[in-house]
Amino acid sequence: MADGPPDSMAYLPAAPNVFINLEVKVAESNKPELASLTDKFFTAYNELDLETFGGLLADDVHWEHHNRFKGKGRDPLLESVRDIAKKLPDRKFSPVSRWAVNGNVVHVEHQWSATPIENDDAWGWKAGVPTSMDAASVVVYSDGKIVEWSDYA
Repeated sequence: MADGPPDSMAYLPAAPNVFINLEVKVAESNKPELASLTDKFFTAYNELDLETFGGLLADDVHWEHHNRFKGKGRDPLLESVRDIAKKLPDRKFSPVSRWAVNGNVVHVEHQWSATPIENDDAWGWKAGVPTSMDAASVVVYSDGKIVEWSDYA
């Protein structure tokens, strides 16, 4: 048993004074590429650039805003983004406050904000009243395409 994790490695406490090494070896060259693709993805969402946004998605992408909605497929996701943009034309993700890459998975912390143009009881939104959510997004890649996008907010 150790008193605590060494400063140079990431550990998770499994029990008092017991630590499990979570260090994962990832090719450093993969990190900037996936971070750049993820930035491009959220920029395209913010700008409603559906050509770029859709071009980053696998045909069978799985997407989900946990506890709210989910779906599968590029076309249904594009339709969902179009529908959201009609209700929330200024919706956007803020610049990333923190991110991590683990293999083909990118973890992003940022904030989502918008001003609804109509009331939405399901979300508790009021027309003209700005809303925001702190969000954690998980973006999974395969062969350079997004195969999963999950938001937790």
